[in-house]
Amino acid sequence: MELEPPEINLDDPYLALGYGINAYFQILASVARMFFWVTVISTPIYYTYGVYGHYYEGGGGYPIVRWFAGNFGGSNIFCKQAR
Repeated sequence: MELEPPEINLDDPYLALGYGINAYFQILASVARMFFWVTVISTPIYYTYGVYGHYYEGGGGYPIVRWFAGNFGGSNIFCKQAR
């Protein structure tokens, strides 16, 4: 029997890779877009942490930790309760 292999049309990406692989890449693209917009929306929050917070000022690594939420002074190891 002389059977010839079918011709593969590679113009359509769904025929070349399959539906599962294409769905995977579409999900990756949508997650990347989501993280981009989350970063853009949260940029003012990090700016607020860096400009108005001075809790870690003078400590080591201040250029990096000034952008953390703890820079407002909410986390402290000392007890401030008094009678």
